[in-house]
Amino acid sequence: MKLVYISEEYTDFLRAVDERIPHNRESDYRRPYVGVVLQVKEHLYFVPLTTSHKFKKIWEGKLAKDFPWFDKATCDFKNSELAAIQYKGILFEKEYFQSLIYGEKFPKWLNDYIKTSAMQRLAGIAQACGSDYTKLYNYSWIHTVLSHSIGTALIVWNFMRGKDERLRKCATLAGLFHDIATPVFKHCIDFLKGDPETQEATEELTEQLIQNDSAIVKLLARDKIDIKEVCDYAIYPIADSKSPRVCADRIDYTLVNIVNEVKIWTIDDIKEVYSDMTVLTNEDGKPEVGFKTSATAEKYILAARQLWPLWFDNRDRIKQQFIADTLKMMIDKKLLHEDDFYKFSDQQIIKKILNCKDKKISESFKKFQAATQIFEGDKPAEGKYCVSVGSKKRWTDPLFL
Repeated sequence: MKLVYISEEYTDFLRAVDERIPHNRESDYRRPYVGVVLQVKEHLYFVPLTTSHKFKKIWEGKLAKDFPWFDKATCDFKNSELAAIQYKGILFEKEYFQSLIYGEKFPKWLNDYIKTSAMQRLAGIAQACGSDYTKLYNYSWIHTVLSHSIGTALIVWNFMRGKDERLRKCATLAGLFHDIATPVFKHCIDFLKGDPETQEATEELTEQLIQNDSAIVKLLARDKIDIKEVCDYAIYPIADSKSPRVCADRIDYTLVNIVNEVKIWTIDDIKEVYSDMTVLTNEDGKPEVGFKTSATAEKYILAARQLWPLWFDNRDRIKQQFIADTLKMMIDKKLLHEDDFYKFSDQQIIKKILNCKDKKISESFKKFQAATQIFEGDKPAEGKYCVSVGSKKRWTDPLFL
């Protein structure tokens, strides 16, 4: 029997849906989530352990009735004095959760690609470009680039239903791979490269990173798909299109942040709005995701427009530029190399910053982590970190019937 732990990031994610999910952090947990993973049909379930004195009562009661597929004879710990299954605490896999929202049954063939090293690297990179690592922000959970990539892929898969199956699969993979070249701290590296207003500098390595992952190459060969068909999601309008058009990439990060950042919707609101989405034809004669009703389109816009200013306000720009400048100083002092942006996670790089021998860098980053507000002015303040920089503007203007 193999015991597994559940990450803090995932329990925070679930708590945005169900506030009864216990905390899993050092500061406020009573004990961490420890349990086993069971597979039921095509889905994985994490089942936490609890104290053994409850086991007999639970098994003879609802557990045997509610979970007939569960074979207690296969569990070595069923009569143990140490632990028993806490079936009320079952958590399902995150990808399955996304499939419940984004349309239809999770496409099992996609899992082979998700499990590759190049994709799993993205689990250590936060979608919010460093916002999760400072008290300037208060997200409900860390939305990772991997999670966003899977969400984008599922939206493409859903809205290309009825299309040629091979084309549908290619577009879905292009959606999955669209951020495969994302470095640590995501678009902060665009700021580092002097590209704060288009934020496309980090996309240059997409094809190379796909080619460098032998597992992905083998899977593409198995599925008779050429790399050129999946390394640029912009060739599939459902997956990507320029603002203000609605596409899978934009849908995922908007819906998630309405719940995660501004916290004005529930998951039920997302499901309601998403179920009203459909594929329409835009003024250029290309397919574009829109809405069946104007009322739902308006609900989406009223919520989304609360996000748009936050994505290029002074707080966001100073945060990204500060992280970019910190990384540049680490590189200049040979404490980091640009290759490290693709070898380590956000948290691993943060650890390197905090433990570096240059106390000015480490102490400045600690202040950034503890910061709760920024200040604005017409002139730089002496002895303070001050910056003036542009940023990419994000907004949408959806179609509706």
